[in-house]
Amino acid sequence: MGQLMKAYFSNQDEQNNALYYQSIINGLDLAMWKWDVLKQQLTPLFGLDKLLGYTHNELMDQPDFWMNQWHPDDREAIRNLFRTCHAEKCQEFEVINRILHKNGYYVWFYTKASVSYNENGYPTYTAISINIDHLQQRIDDLHVEKETYQNFLYATKAATWIWNIQTGETEFDQRWAELLGYTLEELKPIDINTWTKLTHPDDLKKVMITLQEVMDKKVEYYNATFRMTHKHGHEVWINDRGKIISWTKDGKPLLMVGTHIDISEQKKLEDDLKRSETHFKQLVENSYDILYAFDIQGVITYLSPAWERWLGFTVEEGIGHSYRDFVHPDDIERLETFFQEVVKKDTKMTVEEYRLLTKQGDYRCYNTSATLLKNEKDEFIGIIGTARDITRRKQLQTTLAYERDLFRTTLMSVADAVISTDPNGQVVLINSVAEKILGYTESEVINQPLNQYMRLYYENHEEGQAGSIEQLLKVSKQTFIQQATLLNRKEKPITIEMSLAPIKDAKKSEQGVVIIFRDISDKIRKQKEIEFLSFHDYLTGLYNRRYMDQAITDLDKDRYLPLGTMILDVNDLKEMNDQYGHQTGDDMLKKVSRILESSISSKDILGRMGGDEFLILSPNSSDEVMYELKHQLMRTFEQENLKGQPISVAIGYSVKSDAEQSIHEVIRRADDFMYAHKEARIKQK
Repeated sequence: MGQLMKAYFSNQDEQNNALYYQSIINGLDLAMWKWDVLKQQLTPLFGLDKLLGYTHNELMDQPDFWMNQWHPDDREAIRNLFRTCHAEKCQEFEVINRILHKNGYYVWFYTKASVSYNENGYPTYTAISINIDHLQQRIDDLHVEKETYQNFLYATKAATWIWNIQTGETEFDQRWAELLGYTLEELKPIDINTWTKLTHPDDLKKVMITLQEVMDKKVEYYNATFRMTHKHGHEVWINDRGKIISWTKDGKPLLMVGTHIDISEQKKLEDDLKRSETHFKQLVENSYDILYAFDIQGVITYLSPAWERWLGFTVEEGIGHSYRDFVHPDDIERLETFFQEVVKKDTKMTVEEYRLLTKQGDYRCYNTSATLLKNEKDEFIGIIGTARDITRRKQLQTTLAYERDLFRTTLMSVADAVISTDPNGQVVLINSVAEKILGYTESEVINQPLNQYMRLYYENHEEGQAGSIEQLLKVSKQTFIQQATLLNRKEKPITIEMSLAPIKDAKKSEQGVVIIFRDISDKIRKQKEIEFLSFHDYLTGLYNRRYMDQAITDLDKDRYLPLGTMILDVNDLKEMNDQYGHQTGDDMLKKVSRILESSISSKDILGRMGGDEFLILSPNSSDEVMYELKHQLMRTFEQENLKGQPISVAIGYSVKSDAEQSIHEVIRRADDFMYAHKEARIKQK
C-alpha cells in the first residue's frame, strides 16, 4: 500500500509541497551532532544543548551519556537500527525517538543521519535532530482517528482495497480475503484479475459499466452490488463502494480506493420479502371474496380482481369512486352506520345482506367484514375489508325456508383455514381460522417448518401408502384430499378436508404451497351415524340382516374353517306381546340380545335377522365349541325371566368344516335343528 500512496504524492504539485514542508521546518527546533561509535563520543555541533538543557561539556564528557538519554522503551529498537545499518553499510538512516531533557522529561525528536566509515569499518554518524513534540501530538491524534476508522470498519465488517488503475496493481486487506473464505497468501499473486475471476460473470459486465462511468467522471462515487464465489463454492453478495482519489497529469484515473461489505443476509431478507409478496398476491388474486380499501371520505383506493369477476366493472372503473356509488340506495344508510361503528370501536366487524350494483344494472347480495386502515404512525386513514357474495344463498332462501336457514348457518359458521409456505416448507402466512384449528399462534409458527406444527395423516391412494404433510409440501399440481386426520397442539385428532396448490412466480418457478382446509369432524360423525343405522338393528343395536348377509359372504373363506353357525328363535314372543303389550315384547328382545352379547366370543358376529330370530357366526369353531355354546346359552336362559315369565330360546347350530360345503346349506341345517328344538319344547308342554 505504501508504494501506491507514493504514486499519489508523486503526482502533487511540487511547488505546493515545498511550501508546505518549509512551513513545518520553520516551526521546529533544530540541532546538529556527530557520534563516533568507536569512541562512543557525542560531539554537539549546534542546538543540542538548547533543545536538551545540557551544557556542551556535559554532552561530551560521558562516553555512554548519549545512549543513556534514550527512552527505555526506545533503546532496543535504536540499537537494532544501528546494528542493521552497520551490518549493511548503510549510507543514511532516520529515526523518531524520545530523549531525556535535563529537567527530567522526554522530548520527541526526528533524526536524519548520514553515515561514514573509517578504514576499519567503524561508522561515524552526522545528524540533524528536530524537536517534534507538537508534531508527535498531531501524529498521536491521527493514530486515534485511524484507530477509530479501523474500529468503524471492523464494526461494519467492511473490507478495504486500493487499485492502481493504470498498472492493474491492487491491494486488498485480510478482511477482503476472509469474506470469500481465503487468506491473502492463498490468493497471491494479487491484481485486478483476482477480483474479476471471483466475480460472478453475469454481474461483472454491469459492474464494469458502472466503473467506467466513474472513470469518465459522469459520477463521482462508485457503488455496485454483485456476487462473488466463495472458496467453498457458494455465492456471497457484495456491496462495493469506492472513489478515484488521484488522476494522472493528462487526466487519466490513477488511484481508486474503496470497501467491500458482505450483504448476503440483507439479500436473503429481500428475497424472503419478494416471496411473501408473491404468496400474498396469489392469495388475493385467487380469493373468492372481494378485497377492498377506501379512504376517510369513502373513496375507493383498492379493489381485488374478484370485483370484476362478480360485478362486471373493471378495477379502474371502481377505484377513485365513492363506495356509495355501487351500493343499493336502501342499504347506504345502514352501511354507513356500520363503517362508523368500525371507526368508533376500532375493531373488526361484520355486516350482513347489503346489495351491490353490477355493470348489467342488477344487484347482488353481499356480506362484508371490515377494520381500520392505519399508516405507519398508527393514524386512521381509511377502511379495509372483504366482501363475500351471498346472492346464491339468498336465492335458495326464497325457495326453501329450511334449506335457507341451514345454508345460512353453515356458511356463516364455517370459514376456511389458510396457510402458505415458502419453497423450504416454512410458514409464510397463516390465518386466524388455521391458528384456531392447529392451536398455535402466528408468532409461534411464522418462518418455521410447517411439518413441526401440522401433523397430518391421510391415505395416499396413488402410492398405496400413508401420506404426510412432507409429501403434500412437494405437490406440483392442485390436489384435493377428501379426508385426512390432523393432530392439533393438544394431540386432539381433527378430521379435515383440504385443497393444496403450488405457488408459482412469473417464471413458473415454484415458490411454495398454499393450503386451504376445514374441519369436517361433525360431517364425518353424522356419516358414521348413518352408516351405523344402515348396518345395525334399531331396537337391539345388534347387526341387522343386511350386515349379516355380507358377513356370511366375508367369512365364507378357507381361513375361517371350521365356521360355526347358530340360529336362535325367541319362544312365546307373540304371547308376551298379547299379554303385556309390545313394549314388554321389545324388552324381551333387548334382554335376549344382551345375554347373547355377553356369552359369545370376541371373534364371533351376532345379528338380529328380523322379528324374534338371531344368527351367530363363529369363525374357527369346532362342533365341540358350538355344542358347548348352545348348552351354555340354554343354562343361562333357564335362569332368566321377564314379568315373572321364563325366557325361552330355541337354538340350532351347524358347522361348515369343508370348503366344498355351501354356507347357505350349513345355515339351513342350523335352522332345521332350531325348529326341531322348538317343536320338541312344544311337545313337552
